[in-house]
Amino acid sequence: MFGFILSQIKNRNGLFANYNFSSIMCDDLEKEIADFIAIDSISKKIVLIHIKNNKSVGSSASAFQDVCGQAQKNIHYLISNDIENKQNIEDHIKRWDTTWNNTKKYEDATGKSIEVKFECKRRCKGRLKGNGFWESYKNILKSPDVSKEVWLITKSLSRQKLVSELNKEKPEEHINQLLWILYGTQEVLGEVGADLKVICCE
Repeated sequence: MFGFILSQIKNRNGLFANYNFSSIMCDDLEKEIADFIAIDSISKKIVLIHIKNNKSVGSSASAFQDVCGQAQKNIHYLISNDIENKQNIEDHIKRWDTTWNNTKKYEDATGKSIEVKFECKRRCKGRLKGNGFWESYKNILKSPDVSKEVWLITKSLSRQKLVSELNKEKPEEHINQLLWILYGTQEVLGEVGADLKVICCE
């Protein structure tokens, strides 16, 4: 799912047609700021992208608890007057200059377990290395006309099912829980001038 989303963003397909990022960095694993950090140095835009790859598709509130919690936890990376004092930022910068490694286990058609190893550069777009990327990020964040967004991308939410439930006189209980989680996240991000966008299945 990470590869598909990244490809869509880089190629400016569909929902991402109006975004032209100059740099994209993968910060996944080990207390990440976001799965992907995208910056547009021309339009002065910063986007923190959180991706959750759940197996089921529906409208579960629990599927959003982790990703919304991560978005709220890392809100301080969107506050300009505190950006020069980030603890452990050197660990992130070093990570950005290395490769992303991960191992996944899948089952084939016969039920046999297959282990697949992934390895790719964390610098997904642009020429900036770790230190240069962080300096550019900080400069954009400090700009008076900076635009900040947080994206939650998941296949666990079906827009059609959500709309169908909201049209009912009495939606299922978890629908209200889901909306409260999203409203709460939107409120928190709004305090630092960031917009929340949820990208899900049709």
